[in-house]
Amino acid sequence: MLAQASLVLTIALAGVVAFLAAEQLWLWRTRRQESLHLWAALVSLDALAYLFARALQSVSVAPDSALFALHVMHTATLLLVPLGLGAIRAGVGHPRPRAVVAFFAVAGAMLVLLWLTPAVLGGHVQPRTNLLGQSYWAATTGTASPLLVAYYLVGFGYPVWMLRRAPLVAGERGTATVLVAAVGLAGLNDLLLNVGLRTFHVLEYAIAGLAISLDYILARRLRQKLASAVDAARQSEAKLRALIEGAPDPIVLHRDGRILHLNSAGLAWLGYRAPVELVGQPLERIFVDGPVAPGPSAAETEGREPRFRRQDGTLLTGEVVSLSVVLDGELATLSRVHDTTEVRRMKAHVAASDRLASIGTLAAGIAHEINNPLSYLTTNLEVADQSLQAVAGALPPPALRELGQLLAEARDGADRIRRIVGDLRTLSRSDDEAVEAVDLREVLDWSTGIAWNEIRHRARLIKDYEPGCVVEGNVGRLGQVFLNLLVNAAQAIPEGHATHNEIRVTARRSGDRVVVEVADTGSGMDAATLARLFEPFFTTKPIGVGTGLGLPICHGIVTARGGQIRVQSALGAGTTVSVELPAAAVVARAPSARPVAPVAVPRQRVLVVDDEPLVRRSLERALRGHEVSSADGGREAIALCLEGEHDVILCDLMMPDVTGMDVYEAVCAVRPELARRFVFITGGAFTPRARAFVDALPNTVVDKPISVAKLEVVIRDVVARDPRATEAAG
Repeated sequence: MLAQASLVLTIALAGVVAFLAAEQLWLWRTRRQESLHLWAALVSLDALAYLFARALQSVSVAPDSALFALHVMHTATLLLVPLGLGAIRAGVGHPRPRAVVAFFAVAGAMLVLLWLTPAVLGGHVQPRTNLLGQSYWAATTGTASPLLVAYYLVGFGYPVWMLRRAPLVAGERGTATVLVAAVGLAGLNDLLLNVGLRTFHVLEYAIAGLAISLDYILARRLRQKLASAVDAARQSEAKLRALIEGAPDPIVLHRDGRILHLNSAGLAWLGYRAPVELVGQPLERIFVDGPVAPGPSAAETEGREPRFRRQDGTLLTGEVVSLSVVLDGELATLSRVHDTTEVRRMKAHVAASDRLASIGTLAAGIAHEINNPLSYLTTNLEVADQSLQAVAGALPPPALRELGQLLAEARDGADRIRRIVGDLRTLSRSDDEAVEAVDLREVLDWSTGIAWNEIRHRARLIKDYEPGCVVEGNVGRLGQVFLNLLVNAAQAIPEGHATHNEIRVTARRSGDRVVVEVADTGSGMDAATLARLFEPFFTTKPIGVGTGLGLPICHGIVTARGGQIRVQSALGAGTTVSVELPAAAVVARAPSARPVAPVAVPRQRVLVVDDEPLVRRSLERALRGHEVSSADGGREAIALCLEGEHDVILCDLMMPDVTGMDVYEAVCAVRPELARRFVFITGGAFTPRARAFVDALPNTVVDKPISVAKLEVVIRDVVARDPRATEAAG
């Protein structure tokens, strides 16, 4: 009965040790291959081999099987010493590695003696019984058995001595020392059984207890490490939460598309009062374009700029960087947001300004190209009209009237083109930031002229200007504001009902302010649209039609001049936009008067310099009452000025190769007395050098196209300013 119970217990212990060996191997593979778990697994496997050999010895009926079991049992006991030393070294690092290697070498030598010769166990076994009456097989003692006894004494004595000195806690040191000593004593007891001394079989229990205890010690250490790791994780998480809460930028914590937390900066940025308003909500509640997810490596993602929705529905933009963090023991995503709304607004403003400057440059080029043919067209029409008057007596009245009407209509068309070109030139000044006294009536006339094609098919245009509407500002910038307001007003009215709708533009002085109102009878706006009117990128127009930048830019231009924009609107009731600007302390320059009749001027010597042949010929015809010579470019003009005498030099400002500025500087360097006789003619294309030249020059600058009467006035004024020219002419 006792033999059966002992066998069952041995097999049960073998099952437990087998489980522990598998556990330690798994821990070794999963915990970054920590060597202590591998040594513990080898100790357990060694104990498992001993237990199975002991069970085989108990049930064997053949001497050969019993002898084999004894060989396995002694093999396991021999290897237990170096394996145990390896585990001690891996756990506390105290035994020297040379000692472990030495015990492995001695164990190997003893194993050779054990398996290859009968010197250790003899050549056969014999049956015996222990004190409990259990039958077992014992080997006859060989000649080398004292070596085996010595190995056990040293092999189990050395670990005991090492453990007493090892840097272990008191509980671990005592437990390990007792277990190793118990195994050693049990091994000696097993040797005594083999030589015939009646005692008990306890070695299998000691070895199993050693394996179980080692696993228990490691499990307790693992729990302590896990507890420390959990505590460290909690402290780290607490620090992370404190850092998130104290961050100046908005930070969103989210997992699986749901919001976990939004810090105080984020709440203020998005207009919420408490995190509970957003916790558990889908990310689309605040991320309009979707969140920025971290990559598989949980490294920081490259910054993007999605849009965010505030509680009131307005949109903001922010650069987002996301990374993975551990929160409540699970991975989550931390998205840090840097508000870029103002930066994008400024970039958009700069881009719009650059586009406006490009449009202005294009407009200046177009105006210049139109002005040249327009110049000789208007001049030739005037000359033709003068010629017609000269031969009026030779023509029948009906033919004279018809020809006069044809010339009048042609001149009216040319004058309309001249005004359009003038508007383009005003637009080309939009990149000029010069501030001056500006009469808003002129700016409004220019703006309505540019916007007229948008307005005329939709509404009647009504103007109501009061005098004294002068402000300090830039003509191009202010024109941009009112042009935008007029186009918006026109686009709020459908086409085809011009007689039933109106756009009213009023300008009046109100104290120290000038107020301009643009009112339309269009569709109007609801309160939600009105609240977002000056928000960058917000537009009610279809994609490709509106950018949502026009009104924000207008708002910036007006507020930069100390003014403000107010908008009143309701659905179906139209819109009124009021622009208030501080009134100027000085009076704006009066618009140049248009000469209507020719002026009689004494015959003068006039030099015409222009690279356009038709322009030169038209001026020669217009000035046929004078002695006119011409030059087709700057180089010829310099030569003529230096060699001859001229009372007036009409010089084109912008010419290829040698410009009018170059002509002026070259001539004045040699003949400075001719400086006052230069009159510059320009088609409107100004380079920075040309603009600076004109601003610094006291001479007359005349815009193309030029009327014959204006030419005569200019010649008279030049001659009047230069007495030497008058004397030479006389």
